[in-house]
Amino acid sequence: MSKIFTKIFNLTNAAFLVCLVAAPNFVTAGTSCTSTSTHDDHLNTNAANGEDGYCLSTPNSLIFKIYEFGICTAAATPSNTSACAKLFDNSSGTDFDLSVGASLDMADSLTLQEDTYTHAYIKVSNVTKLKSVIQFSASRTDVDGNSGSYCFTDGRSLDNTYSIITCANSSSAADYSVETITFSESGFNATVPNYSAVVGTTTVVTDLYMLDSNGAISTQESDNFAIFGNQTLSSPVSITGNTASIDVGFSVTNGMSFGFIDAGETEGGNLCTSSSGCLYDAVFDGLKFIVSAK
Repeated sequence: MSKIFTKIFNLTNAAFLVCLVAAPNFVTAGTSCTSTSTHDDHLNTNAANGEDGYCLSTPNSLIFKIYEFGICTAAATPSNTSACAKLFDNSSGTDFDLSVGASLDMADSLTLQEDTYTHAYIKVSNVTKLKSVIQFSASRTDVDGNSGSYCFTDGRSLDNTYSIITCANSSSAADYSVETITFSESGFNATVPNYSAVVGTTTVVTDLYMLDSNGAISTQESDNFAIFGNQTLSSPVSITGNTASIDVGFSVTNGMSFGFIDAGETEGGNLCTSSSGCLYDAVFDGLKFIVSAK
């Protein structure tokens, strides 16, 4: 892409800001979790990202270790970020909690060339920590047989067990569940082009790459270290000579989903006997990059 302008300028005191708002509590079935959601409410077109028994929700907290973030005038790949301006770079990574009001300082002084930026990329650890609570209007049951109106991540990890959800009459035991992200349940896969996920009310499309510790595309699961994601911005950002600052946000509204199994199904050797289905899973689905200039 040819440059629109050639003037170079500095942007100071910039930061990553989190755009995290509560998802509305719809009263009719859809892809979003509601206070009355059951397994059967979220099938087919009402299933979150096409997964029967799953419904979209907004995490209370989502922690990633961020290594890089940049905005680009063209799509980026792990081997080619030549069209990008790097806004954050930390080879050791920085843990960032995507919760309301969180911020992550960028460089003290950023140099950006005047142009129209159409893409952004991020490099994050493939290990994430998710904490989320959903409150139902009536009791729900988890796959272990516990019941209550609150169901939440309980500190277990799907890396080594069958369920990370507990239901109870209080959410006081809610805790972070750690998950190592892979791109396939069977076999090895290091690239996922055009991965689509609903974040808020928008479908975002991201090209995903699994990287090893050297930054190359991973060739085996034991080498997986970080995820590189390239996303087309929903609104291109124009940097001009009058631009004084940029705001960078990550929207994770409806960026995760809770999962039910159906009555009569088993998970971890446990039979679900609740007619509403049994909760057992919470999954990070995706985030949306939001970049604006002032």
